[in-house]
Parts: sequence; C-alpha cells; structure tokens
Amino acid sequence: MVRRASLILTLDPDRILRPKLDLFASLGVRPRTLATTPFLLTRSLDNHLVPCIHSLRGILGTDGDVCRAISRTPRGLLADLENNTRPVVAALRRLDPPRSPSQSSSPSRWACS
Repeated sequence: MVRRASLILTLDPDRILRPKLDLFASLGVRPRTLATTPFLLTRSLDNHLVPCIHSLRGILGTDGDVCRAISRTPRGLLADLENNTRPVVAALRRLDPPRSPSQSSSPSRWACS
C-alpha cells in the first residue's frame, strides 16, 4: 500500500486517515479493498469522499449496494461522481422504466459486512 501511495505516510493518522477509515468501515468496506486503491485515502473527506458516497446512495439505494460497488470498483470513487455519473443515470432512468424486484439481477458474490 505504501509503495503505491507514499503520500499516505505524510498524512496525520488521527486527523486525516482515521475519519476516512471510519467512513469506509461504517459502509462495510474491507481494508483489503482500500489497500488496492490507497489513493482513496488521499482524497478530501468532506469535499470528495462524502459527496461521492451520497451520490452512490442516491443511485444505488442502500449502504450494502454502495459497499458492493466500492468493493467491485474502488477506483470509481476517484472520479467526480456527482458531475459525471448523476446526469447519465438520470438520462438512463428516463429512457428505461424501473425494474421490478423479480427482474433485478442475482445477489452479489462480493461480501460486505
């Protein structure tokens, strides 16, 4: 992890890293997921990570689904989801009516606690 993002060594563990780790832990994201994309821990908590999580909640609905999305593609949180994803999702929703629960995809094999 340090080799990929040595900048992490310069961050204050209590003031900067702990709140970010707590946020991911509250969602059920495993530390191993964060280790694959350590740059997530260098992003601003209030200006980037929290808005991204809120954006994902608005699109996906539940923290469990947010956890699965982050576990599948942690690098997705490096993008500006609010400006890049929300307009696309809104357009797709206008074109395709929502699916009923019986039409939804099968349960995920990605574990989130």
